[in-house]
Amino acid sequence: MTGELGGRAADALAIWQAGVAAVQPSQAVPAALAAASIPWVQVPRCWVVGGGKAGSAMAEATARFLRDKGLPSERLAGWVNVPAESARPLPGITLHPARPLGINYPTAAAVAGSEQILSLLDRVGPGEWILCLISGGGSALLCAPAPGLTLEDKQQTTQLLHRSGADIREMNTVRKHLSRIKGGGLTQRLFARGDHGQRLLGLVISDVIGDPLDVIASGPTCPDPTTFGEALEIVERRGLRAELPAAVLARLERGRAGQEAETLKKLPEGPAGEALVLHRLIASQRHAVQAAAAAAKRLGYEPQAEEQPFAGDVLAEVKRVATQLREHLARTVGRPLALIAGGEPTVVLPPQPGRGGRNQHFILALAAELTPAEWDRVTVLCAGTDGEDGPTDAAGAFLDRERAARLRGQPLAEHLARFDAYPRLDAADALVRTGLTDTNDMDLRVMLLHQASSGPAGGA
Repeated sequence: MTGELGGRAADALAIWQAGVAAVQPSQAVPAALAAASIPWVQVPRCWVVGGGKAGSAMAEATARFLRDKGLPSERLAGWVNVPAESARPLPGITLHPARPLGINYPTAAAVAGSEQILSLLDRVGPGEWILCLISGGGSALLCAPAPGLTLEDKQQTTQLLHRSGADIREMNTVRKHLSRIKGGGLTQRLFARGDHGQRLLGLVISDVIGDPLDVIASGPTCPDPTTFGEALEIVERRGLRAELPAAVLARLERGRAGQEAETLKKLPEGPAGEALVLHRLIASQRHAVQAAAAAAKRLGYEPQAEEQPFAGDVLAEVKRVATQLREHLARTVGRPLALIAGGEPTVVLPPQPGRGGRNQHFILALAAELTPAEWDRVTVLCAGTDGEDGPTDAAGAFLDRERAARLRGQPLAEHLARFDAYPRLDAADALVRTGLTDTNDMDLRVMLLHQASSGPAGGA
């Protein structure tokens, strides 16, 4: 989108932005640390580690909170792997640029940063606290290949899983069994020497439906209920056995045979059974959807927030949404309606995909699904709350009456087949470009239904 938006398009963006604002670390982190009831000023040292798209903002909020509580700067240290565009100077804590924008795969920089984090854990002393900051995108940013595996092995495996249409639980089940840091590996490293009075508190922003702590960023501090056998079953079910790197396949087979140590299955406890590791879910999709619905109401819409997150194949979701919209359009519309939903669909990529992301693919497919008369009463925005959608500079896309009209007569089916929505939507001025948002809470969708406009398309 270029310039200032007006009318329904501006409303849709404002509602989406309200949802993103509700899951910002600047609010969620201090609230969680205050609720922990820990005498922070008495802690000998706080080590801050972690990784994710919200890592920089989470680290800044953590440092600010501890400083305000009186913790001297020399007792704060740490290392957090973050996207390169969000890295900035922060006293005491290294915000390490672990991958460039739009490359959601493990990199050499991510491996180097993960090794720094693992080494740092060996320096934690008695009575000291580790604060582990976890958010979506951490699976790629926290990468420490298991013995015998290379970065290239991990990259190829990740790409194969993406292209196969594997969902996030399937992907992370496999990735946890190829890593020294995922699947509770960070906790295992911290307590490898036993309990010397150190404690760990994990603060988590969820980007996974249902908020399973072991899946978010592949659960570096959490017990992992999955097994090598399940990881191998996913590989076979997705038809990836023949393409998988030989070293990866061999490790999974050895693990299923009991020849490799499994991931963490139980959190460590103190001598009296006390918890040595704590976790706090500080922001989730529910918060974003509720805040977006409240913003829609303030703007004069009747909000309806979907209870169930959207998921599954993106084209199946397009069909479902089109049916949902037609049902609402068939009713008498009085007060404008805002349908708010969050979630994350999956895509199956062709061998050589074009440019686009799941939200752009959704919008372009919906453009082809709805009629001009329907677009006269509908405005839809779907974008990633992290500001990223696939390997592009867009967070997602939106369509209203004006922009849908620009797409008519274009070869949309060809672009959809190539997973190449970006150029068509860019030409229609329908891309949402926000830059990184400092958080990551899956995708947020805003659909506005209103009375039919009069006159030629434009300014909807």
